[in-house]
Amino acid sequence: MKIRTKNLPLLAIREAMQYAGNLYAMNAKGAYGYGFNVDSKGVITKGMFLDYDEEALRFHGVIFLKDRTFSATEQTFSAKTLWDVGSGETRELK
Repeated sequence: MKIRTKNLPLLAIREAMQYAGNLYAMNAKGAYGYGFNVDSKGVITKGMFLDYDEEALRFHGVIFLKDRTFSATEQTFSAKTLWDVGSGETRELK
C-alpha cells in the first residue's frame, strides 16, 4: 500500500499518525483532524489539532480524525484519511 504522497514523505506521515493518535488527542476531542508541516528532511516542524476548516490550509498535510466535509474545497473526507494539501492527494490510513 502506497502511503507517501507527492509532498509528504513516509517518515513524516508515520510521525504525524503517532501524534494524532497519542494522549494529546484525548484533550482534543472536538478536533476533526491533525494538521502538520514538514521540512526538507521530512521531519514535522509544526503540528496541531484542528477545529476550523481555515486552519487546515496553513499545513502541508492533514490527518482527518472524524468524517468531515471541508467547506473550502467542498470535499468530503472520512475518518483516518490523509490529505496532502499542496497536491490534493488523499490516502486511506489503517
